[in-house]
Amino acid sequence: MITVLLAASLHAEAAVQNQIIWQPTNGPYGGVVRAFLMTASGDILAAADLGNGVFRSSDNGDTWTSSGSSGASVLSLAVNSVEHLLAGYRGGLARSADNGVTWTFTS
Repeated sequence: MITVLLAASLHAEAAVQNQIIWQPTNGPYGGVVRAFLMTASGDILAAADLGNGVFRSSDNGDTWTSSGSSGASVLSLAVNSVEHLLAGYRGGLARSADNGVTWTFTS
């Protein structure tokens, strides 16, 4: 019994040491972030509500830029099998074929 408890204790301590640590970033600012998505190239996209669209970071969240989708309250992000990015917004769906740089909106 003592051996099992010691092994469980060591395993739990190792798991705590390997945790991912969250750190504050410089944004994105402009509404409530509803979803995150990491692209195949490693960019991070953040879906923002309140008409602020999708923000993009190419440096692990240190800086953020609007990705040309302002005016849309984006609620969700997804990627399909051919690497098209999809953004669900209030009123429809937007698609990007260039890794989230530009968006085509549907209603």
